[in-house]
Amino acid sequence: MKHTIACISDCHGKLPMIPPADFLIIAGDICPHHPDRSVRVGSADDIFYQAQWLSGPFADWLNQLPVKEVVATWGNHDCIGQKRPDMVAKNLRWHLLVDAGIEINGLKIYGSPWQPYFHDWYFNAPDGPEGEVFLDRKFSLIPESVDILLVHGPPKGYGDVAPDGRSCGSTSLLNHVMRTQPKLSVHGHIHCGRGSWTYARGNASDGIICNASVLNEAYQLVHPALVFDIEV
Repeated sequence: MKHTIACISDCHGKLPMIPPADFLIIAGDICPHHPDRSVRVGSADDIFYQAQWLSGPFADWLNQLPVKEVVATWGNHDCIGQKRPDMVAKNLRWHLLVDAGIEINGLKIYGSPWQPYFHDWYFNAPDGPEGEVFLDRKFSLIPESVDILLVHGPPKGYGDVAPDGRSCGSTSLLNHVMRTQPKLSVHGHIHCGRGSWTYARGNASDGIICNASVLNEAYQLVHPALVFDIEV
């Protein structure tokens, strides 16, 4: 069976047009922060703003999408997801995966929001060498039989170079991508790293790794969803 998969990441409160598809995959950094710059990121007011946005504009957008299923994970700006997940609306039209998997219409999807330390934000591994040890523990939970891997941060070497030239990818994630060999691995996090790449999957058809960021470094909505057809 063939599934059409639309992929986006790093919306930061902007809601792009999505083409008709079987699945929409959202790889984190979904929510905006409070527009008042005096409100501290991650504060109670900021989290309340994200909760209101999720139950309002975001819910309305989800409900009108021309897709059958929506699967998402959080990103490092989604402070509500780590600090107050109880405040996330319960009736949203999506499957939210936090170190968890789901099978829908024969398609096995696993989602995890963690990435190497990146400023003092959310779903961060610890800073320093122990960060990859932490990430290895998280990503070792990815099952062998996964068709789509949904993560926020990039695997090392795939759309992971920040504007200052730093590589922000995880070697542990790359190792687990190669271990599990998903048909499609979707991430974001580094806006300027947008793109897609193929990698060899042994005797199977090549897999795809993509950075599906829809914003540029100026946080302008400039990219459409990336769309792929996946056979299961």
